[in-house]
Amino acid sequence: MGKDKNNKLRQELLALADLGRESVVVPEWGGRSFDVQALSLADASAVHAALREFRDEKSGELPRGFWAAAWVAATLHEPDGGLVFSLDDIPALAGKSAAALERIYAVADRLNLLSGEARHAEKQNFTATATPSSSTGSPAN
Repeated sequence: MGKDKNNKLRQELLALADLGRESVVVPEWGGRSFDVQALSLADASAVHAALREFRDEKSGELPRGFWAAAWVAATLHEPDGGLVFSLDDIPALAGKSAAALERIYAVADRLNLLSGEARHAEKQNFTATATPSSSTGSPAN
């Protein structure tokens, strides 16, 4: 596409570690400390795809708690380690302590720009891609 692969700025930006990470202590889970990490675009798209699988076919709505549970599953890491949960754990996580999940989700929210206008736009894009009239299965953003 005519892009100079030796472009210094391009190389610098692609090499940049831009996925923020914050620690969170969860008293409801024995006072354990975890890391919450920002998601890449590919990982965020995987969350959207997983959520589409759980939506009600008739109403298009998600079961209660699944939105936050999905973001917790996708962003919660052992300190300096790998993911604690997988997207397959969304239903189980939705049944866990609201206080624990909201505590973790608050950090995921901040790191992934899920609140306010960004969250509204994301939900609108999710809703738009979840309708039968959508021409693709991927989020519109």
